[in-house]
This record gives sequence, structure tokens and C-alpha cells, in this order.
Amino acid sequence: AKTSRAERNAGCESMEGKKVSRMNTQNGSEEKGESWSPIDERTGKTRDRFASVQENNHPTVKPISLMAYLVRLVTPPRGIVLDPFLGSGSTAIAAIREGHPWVGIELIESHVAIAQARIDAERKQIKLF
Repeated sequence: AKTSRAERNAGCESMEGKKVSRMNTQNGSEEKGESWSPIDERTGKTRDRFASVQENNHPTVKPISLMAYLVRLVTPPRGIVLDPFLGSGSTAIAAIREGHPWVGIELIESHVAIAQARIDAERKQIKLF
């Protein structure tokens, strides 16, 4: 399943939003090399190429539940989770939820800011049980 907007933007609410391009094509697919149609086929109205504004504009945010499953699957008890491409921080959040220490590496500064905001928000969550 796709990551929900609430999960994607958790912790990123104070970040400056960025317009995200919607690259729909003539036939509704998103294949490279096809031209983008400014006309909505269903309504016949002109549509905005920039469909939405997102605080977390990382292109490949993974669902935390999926990453938690993978962490459980491959990480031994007391094992450290290494994510050499931290991205938006989904694996780190999953490691925190599963009780594992983690190490994340990311070169792109904007992705570091997104990951830091999401991880900080996860750490602020009150754990009742």
C-alpha cells in the first residue's frame, strides 16, 4: 500500500512545502517519454501540472509498516539496523518502533532534514505500553 499523507508528512508540518509535479500523460499512465497533457480527460478542464504541495517531498517514501516487517525479518535480537540510504527515514522509524538501534547515512541535505523531522516526531510520541 502507498504511504498515507499523514504518515508521509508526520513531523514535517513546519517545513516549507514544495510543489510536486503530477506527470499524467495522454492515456493516464506515467511512463517516461510520453508528453504531459494539460487537459483532464474526465472533465475536459485544464489541470495544474503542480498538483499538490507537500512538506515531505522525498520521491520514494516507504510505508513504515512494510519497513518494520523487513526489520523484524532480517535483524537478529539486539542487532543494529544499517540504512546506507536513509532517504526520508522510514527504516529508522521502523527500527525505533521495533526497539533496535540504527545507523543511517544520507548525502542529500534536503533528505537529511526530512528524515530528521520525521525521526524527531517519532521519538516524541508517547508510548503508553
